[in-house]
Amino acid sequence: MRKKKWVYGRTREQVHDKWIKLPSQALNGPVTTSAPTLAEYYETFVRVHIVPALGAKRLGRPSVRDIQQWINRRAVTCQCCAQHETCGAQNAAQTR
Repeated sequence: MRKKKWVYGRTREQVHDKWIKLPSQALNGPVTTSAPTLAEYYETFVRVHIVPALGAKRLGRPSVRDIQQWINRRAVTCQCCAQHETCGAQNAAQTR
C-alpha cells in the first residue's frame, strides 16, 4: 500500500522542487519527515513540564494531593516564565 507524501514550503516553487525530488529520494530508502514522533512529544512534555514540577517524587506513587498542587500551580504560573524564557508578562512587570 502506498502512503501519501506531503510537501510543504513557503512558495509554490519550493513545494514544486521538493515534490519533484520525492521519487528519487524514495528509491534511496524511506523518505523521512521532520515532524516529531509521539514518543518525542511525550518525552519533551514530561521533561519540560512534569519533572521540574514533581522533582524527586516517585512517579509510581504520586498522591492526589501532589497532582492537584501541580495543577493549581500551573494555573497561576506563566509557562514562559516557568521555562525561564522571556515573555510579555515579564516585560510588562519590568516596565511598571
